[in-house]
Amino acid sequence: MKKIIYLLMAACLLMALAACGDDGGEWTRTGYFQDENGNMLSVTLSDTEGYEGWFVGLMTGDDLSNSYGNVLQQEGNKLRGNIIPDYEEGEMTVTVSEEGEDGLLVEIEGGESYHFKPMDMPEATIFVTINTEGGGNIDYAEGETAPEIDTEYPYQSAQINLAEPTVHTLAAWPDEGWHFVKWTKDGADFSTDDIITVELSESADFVAVFEFDGAEGSAAEGIDYMALVNKLNPLPEGWEDALETVTITNSVGKDVEVEKKAFEAYELLRADLEENDGIYLELDSARRSVAAQQDIMDSFIEKYGADYAAKTVAQPGYSEHHTGLALDLYFKVKDENGEFKDVYYNEDMMKDKYTGIWDTIHSKLADYGFILRYLDGREHITGYGYEPWHIRYLDSVDTAKKIMAQDITFEEYLSGKRAPELTIDYGSSGLYSREQLSEAVVQIKCKFASFEGCELHSIRYAGDEANSEQNISWLNSLAEGRSYTQIAEFFTDFHTAPDIQSTMEPDTDYNDYQWWLAWTEDDGWEIVSMGY
Repeated sequence: MKKIIYLLMAACLLMALAACGDDGGEWTRTGYFQDENGNMLSVTLSDTEGYEGWFVGLMTGDDLSNSYGNVLQQEGNKLRGNIIPDYEEGEMTVTVSEEGEDGLLVEIEGGESYHFKPMDMPEATIFVTINTEGGGNIDYAEGETAPEIDTEYPYQSAQINLAEPTVHTLAAWPDEGWHFVKWTKDGADFSTDDIITVELSESADFVAVFEFDGAEGSAAEGIDYMALVNKLNPLPEGWEDALETVTITNSVGKDVEVEKKAFEAYELLRADLEENDGIYLELDSARRSVAAQQDIMDSFIEKYGADYAAKTVAQPGYSEHHTGLALDLYFKVKDENGEFKDVYYNEDMMKDKYTGIWDTIHSKLADYGFILRYLDGREHITGYGYEPWHIRYLDSVDTAKKIMAQDITFEEYLSGKRAPELTIDYGSSGLYSREQLSEAVVQIKCKFASFEGCELHSIRYAGDEANSEQNISWLNSLAEGRSYTQIAEFFTDFHTAPDIQSTMEPDTDYNDYQWWLAWTEDDGWEIVSMGY
């Protein structure tokens, strides 16, 4: 029997199976390759959105347990770039080149080399996953013996590629607070046994289905740790009634309410950082009720008016802090006298001298089921500027590690699609500093995040000539009660979603879409107008 090919983790491998062919360049080799030690290499020409180009997957070690993948750059008759791990290992820089008539050579920068030969393509592909609501894990093994369960790094999705028919045993087990329900095959009920032995001969989808334990209305049923709450997605109905929280008092005397499991994970993270890195974490804020957010909104409306409040305050029901799973951190450092002082204010925490502290904190988030929520430069996806202190609990170390290793936002992970690369052209300006123009770009990106499903491709500064008396007068006429003296124009190119619900045409490129902003010394940039 030919050797069965195991390709781990569908997140990487689905991309590795994308369409392949010749792009007209000097590199044309595609297919599956294997060395004498059983290590594997796949090379495909991917057209998966966000991963266009030569996708290389490298799988090494016992049972191919070390899995890496990414799009590499073509350099003549070679491929070169970084490949990203599934788990905690750091990324590697590799070069792929031809070796002999049909072999491929993979050289790892600062490491070893692998010599691969072509192997037969699989005849069937079997996907094994859990249901999208989560709640459990899976594993599989060849033959009729149940697999040895790996509880530290269990699968939630896996793939078996077959060179010929064979027998496999699939196992499913629930997380705490869940129970196994059934296996389905190609969408139809298949078995209620948690361990099944199946003869695999053709492509198929096996799904392990799990459900919450507990009575209806219990916290276990009400909390979905993977729920997306942002400017477009409100807090799920019934969340606040089902939420279980704890309340602590931080070092500045402020009470902070946190979802129970998120707090337990935070305590483990805090102990790790204190013991091993000398970093002393504190909680600034976590849960904020919808009612409390409404009070803040009402106060701003009364003081500053509805327009200003809408620009400044998150809409009640649409703040991630409602979940209790979003935590804002701060830390304590020792002064010259060895006394602890709180680094509490945002402007202080953002200082360059604390970058190393944040890097260390971020490197350990996924180990405890947290992710960094608002990434630098991704404002057009999240709707918020970079916040090194804002973390989000997912209740899944495996998922958190995938997200952090791929350097993607929560929105991108849930959609299964990486946003296209964004280009920014600041041009040249005698009126505004690069820092001021960057701040304007962030405002545009944050607003663009409300264009649901749209992809932002480019932003560019229109030039100082837009700051004319005529344009200033026009913008002041749009913003009642304002007296702007400095304005700026930007252009954006983007593509609309196929199902966009607006006056824009669906699935359409919009180019040179205008954004007009005004500068004030007190409030910085304000978006006054946008469109054509």
